[in-house]
Amino acid sequence: MHCPDWDESILSRFDAEEIVARVVNSGADALYFFAKDTYGNTYYPSQIGKPHPALDGRDFVAEVLDEGRKHGLPIVIYCSVIWDNHAAEQHPEWRMLAPDGRALSDTVTSDQGKWRYVCHNSPYADYVESIVAEIADNYEVAGFHLDMFNCDFGGLSCYCDYCRRMFQERFRSPLPTRATWDRVWRDFLEFRYDSVERLMVRLREAARRRDPELPVVMNYHGAPGFDWRVGQLPVRHAAPSSMATGETYTPMFGDMYPGMEGRFVRAIAGGKPFEMVSWRMNRITDFTVKGLHQLRWEVFTGLAHGGSVMLIDQPFHDGRLDPAAYDQMTAVFAEAKGRSAQFGGEFLPHVGLYYSAKTRDWYGRESQEGFVLPVMGAYKALVENHFQVDFLFDETVSAESLSRFPVVFLPNTAILSTEEQELLREYVRSGGRLIATFDASLFEKDGTAAADFHLADVYGVRFEERIACDNCYYQRGLSDLEAQIDAGYNVLCQGEALRVTATTASAEGVLRQAFHKRRVPDHFFSHNVHPPCEAIGHAEFRNRYGDGECVYLPFGLDRSYADAYELPEHRQLIGEIVRSLAPPPLVDVRAPLNCEALIRREGPALHVHLSMFNPLRQSTSLPSLNRPVRPSIRMEEPALYRAELRCERTPRSVSAANAGTRVERLDDRLYRLTCEDVFETITLQF
Repeated sequence: MHCPDWDESILSRFDAEEIVARVVNSGADALYFFAKDTYGNTYYPSQIGKPHPALDGRDFVAEVLDEGRKHGLPIVIYCSVIWDNHAAEQHPEWRMLAPDGRALSDTVTSDQGKWRYVCHNSPYADYVESIVAEIADNYEVAGFHLDMFNCDFGGLSCYCDYCRRMFQERFRSPLPTRATWDRVWRDFLEFRYDSVERLMVRLREAARRRDPELPVVMNYHGAPGFDWRVGQLPVRHAAPSSMATGETYTPMFGDMYPGMEGRFVRAIAGGKPFEMVSWRMNRITDFTVKGLHQLRWEVFTGLAHGGSVMLIDQPFHDGRLDPAAYDQMTAVFAEAKGRSAQFGGEFLPHVGLYYSAKTRDWYGRESQEGFVLPVMGAYKALVENHFQVDFLFDETVSAESLSRFPVVFLPNTAILSTEEQELLREYVRSGGRLIATFDASLFEKDGTAAADFHLADVYGVRFEERIACDNCYYQRGLSDLEAQIDAGYNVLCQGEALRVTATTASAEGVLRQAFHKRRVPDHFFSHNVHPPCEAIGHAEFRNRYGDGECVYLPFGLDRSYADAYELPEHRQLIGEIVRSLAPPPLVDVRAPLNCEALIRREGPALHVHLSMFNPLRQSTSLPSLNRPVRPSIRMEEPALYRAELRCERTPRSVSAANAGTRVERLDDRLYRLTCEDVFETITLQF
């Protein structure tokens, strides 16, 4: 209910009874209802904030709470934090500022922008704390949902007088107004991380004034897709919240994101509950009704990963709800509750994908492609190979967390602390399997290049030189592992490559550089991608280290699979390397690429969840060559597909949750499935 107040018809037909009745009838377990929005309007007669004019003497919060009590529906109260137009207008000195003194806002739709940022360190913190406390003192709520604690998404912040003064007092130096990547810059990043965390804790305690155990859920921007600019670290800034949260908007992040965010947020939650957030609309806020199968796929994916699922709806301008949307939600919620018994059990560890905030901050710097693309490409390749993938974090890595995984993948993890290096070294020495790509362990903590890999002994190689090229090419190696890849094919990969020399590793494959970098306007080869030329060196290095083994690739194979020139060979090589290193899983899943497999163990049973995305083809129009119009990817109908499950031991029984799924026993341990749905659960009893 981010509702402005520039027209008297806004919220003129607000009806708490209708809202709660629709939510209850849909089968939802709780309702998150607004008390304060991004415009700064409150939906109760606040003595501190600005009551929305539509209240006209009413109290929307009290009305919804009363209706919720009648139906036994818990009401969680929503408050917007860092976006507050009213506070920014009334107190310009509270506004979050860019280095040039410009006031910051989200999604510029005018000179003023849409929603205006206010600063964590200004007296606004006292103001919003008082509002949260006012709600906690006057209303019996089931919990709080506090939204938007981030700094500016796209640039540097904040440079208001309060931040300048606080930084000067704490660090005895002025705020840096550009990225200097030195000690002062490290202080600046920590100052921002502290500012966000401090406000989180203050508002959590204000919300718990009457009940110290009250759930307080805080929205989160430490996941992939966000970087140091938002002022949040992956693990640290999920900790103050009662539940970890993750927004999974497919029009913004892609259809791979719900599964990835499920794994990521489950990992940062550290055993506490977590929540996946989506919209009931197709393109976030377009007031369309999301297709039934797309909605089912999103909800069941979140549940399969162990989270609860929050669906965001927004009333029409006058306060009414869209009945068609609730028809869809009712059907999906009913099916979800019918499936609830399938969503138990522990997750089977297989490949641990390393997420390094230090690499994000000090190696990715202002060009996050070098960090985020390797992470995304590695994740996509691993999931499309149907491996069980979970995230590891540099903030919390330990010998115990590493030991859970037969294979650990370092996707261009350029910066590793001395402690991390030793943990990984001992992990491999004790029998673990490690995969590392490109600059992994080649940089110091300040983001400068080291003379050699810090894990050179584990890789079994020595760094020689960096080959500056827009792209490079590899030819197959590793003893014919990748039988799917033509031995004569030079596979295009994005970015630079490294020339390394084997010390104890066996070296195979060939890595070639492109012809040369183009120099516009004269020297370039036809178009922008250059053909393969002379060899750089070997492409793949395999090294025995103690009881374990490491495969090192001196180029961005993982990055390439998330970049503009992704190729099936990128995925195939990653898949074959993992299979050559890891022991066979309890269940090996072979399924179409768009089918995500998730396995959970519950007592003597294994639940194999198959989440199948079946996108419509995308029609692209070209009003101009540089600005194509591409509709969002959607799904309207389930796919008809086959999958195979190969078990390590013979199951006592195999059953499908969907009556229409056909299960064929090919031998004692091999089963073929024929499915026609976006989600299926196969239960194997042992």
